[in-house]
Amino acid sequence: MKILITGAAGLLGSELLNTFIKNERYTVFSPSKSELDITNRSQINSYFEKNSPDIVIHSAAHTNVEEAELFPELAYRLNTMATWSLAMACLNANAILVFISSTGVYGKKEIGTWKEYENPIPTTTHHTSKLKAEDYVRQLVKRHLVIRTGWLFGGPLDNPKNFVYNRIKEAEGQSVIFANSKQIGNPTSARDLSKQIELLIDESVFGTFNCVNKGVVSRLEYIQSIYNYSQNRIEVKPNEGDFKRIADVSNNESAENYYLDSIGLDIMPDFRDSLKSYIDERIR
Repeated sequence: MKILITGAAGLLGSELLNTFIKNERYTVFSPSKSELDITNRSQINSYFEKNSPDIVIHSAAHTNVEEAELFPELAYRLNTMATWSLAMACLNANAILVFISSTGVYGKKEIGTWKEYENPIPTTTHHTSKLKAEDYVRQLVKRHLVIRTGWLFGGPLDNPKNFVYNRIKEAEGQSVIFANSKQIGNPTSARDLSKQIELLIDESVFGTFNCVNKGVVSRLEYIQSIYNYSQNRIEVKPNEGDFKRIADVSNNESAENYYLDSIGLDIMPDFRDSLKSYIDERIR
């Protein structure tokens, strides 16, 4: 079977590429932005006609939450309408579509972890654009996976969005780092997520699923874990004031893999094990 991965140069896309290229069942296509402009419907259709993918894993996205508030049309063009174009192409080709979304689409919740059956009410332009993209996927593509994931980590060290490596570089020459102690979520390994997606595709499972690593922590606790595993003795303190953001980001993006667990297919481990392994392999 042929798999098309969009955003294969990105943090998650690179791990998806590494995962599926090792699976002999699949032939993998990973076009660059110049080879496939996902905002160009005509180019998408031509690419499908030439390569006939059976499965599309759509990991390319506009991810700058603050920028989305300033330039909403950019977020909707890249997140919503590009996904609609891919969904239409998958509909016409009878291809499977895997869409990468976010637990941030759920919105605000004082306590507890989000489950898939709860009604999403996003509070930012970015997350609204992702939820509208989810809707198009569900409406247009019968065989689909909508994957709501958490705070992704992993990937190449030279990726500018590599959260773990950026925090380690940030600590150089510092004795104290300040972090958000109020926002909570699930740090999630891009490698683990790729393997979970591979399992769902192999098992022909479709629907909307939370896919996060186990373990709910604050941003502060997450960053402290990064320094502990990299043997950096820097102190992490809570920011005394509120973080000033343009986007009204929820303080609770934590979720649990309720549906995956219910069907016995949750293979996502605790984030601490995966974070330590990633730092040991790539950074230390």
